[in-house]
Amino acid sequence: MATAVTWPEFMDYDTVRQYCGLSRTSTWRLVKSGELEAVKLGRMVKVRKSSLDAYLEANSYLDDE
Repeated sequence: MATAVTWPEFMDYDTVRQYCGLSRTSTWRLVKSGELEAVKLGRMVKVRKSSLDAYLEANSYLDDE
């Protein structure tokens, strides 16, 4: 039986990679460009799960064919 994965509300770049497959470099570029919202906590940068979900939804591609 598979267990459900619970994702944290704030994710570091490695957790983003596990969540959706986006590389650390790509995540960093999206945060740096402002396309993906992030929060800086001291020296750590965290991406809010709801911001990541919104980004993925807005940039999803559906093939109508």
